[in-house]
Amino acid sequence: VGGDLTPAFQVTKSTSQSVSHATLTKVTWDTETFDTDSAFASNKFTVPSGEGGKYLFNVHLHVTRSVDSDVYRIYTFLYKNGSQVNVFPLNLAGTDGRILLAAGSQMLDLSASDYIEIYVNAATSSTNTLDVIGGSTETAFFNGFKILGA
Repeated sequence: VGGDLTPAFQVTKSTSQSVSHATLTKVTWDTETFDTDSAFASNKFTVPSGEGGKYLFNVHLHVTRSVDSDVYRIYTFLYKNGSQVNVFPLNLAGTDGRILLAAGSQMLDLSASDYIEIYVNAATSSTNTLDVIGGSTETAFFNGFKILGA
């Protein structure tokens, strides 16, 4: 009964990542909080050999433009093996803000060597560059863990 819920990982951003207006961009992660099976590398989680099963992933992204309040959309995408699995959207539809958050959770059935990545697409009413916020408060994070065997 039970288990140790591994493999498991959590990654964060220590600094902000610049993203272009309305452009799909892979989110880069520069800090591993933990990685029980050394399965997170090159900005993606890859299921280790013999560790297929059901996994739960969580992602939390803040996007901002340091000047003005013209951010109106952020879509956070979860990709499996290079293809979109889900999108966690926030679209203010004409009412702009300065900092937007799009977060979500997804349970997936994965096999060995499947990999998971995070992408973002954000937009401003002025078509300016935005930032995925990073820093000591872990405003951006991505984590996951195995919940059931194959």
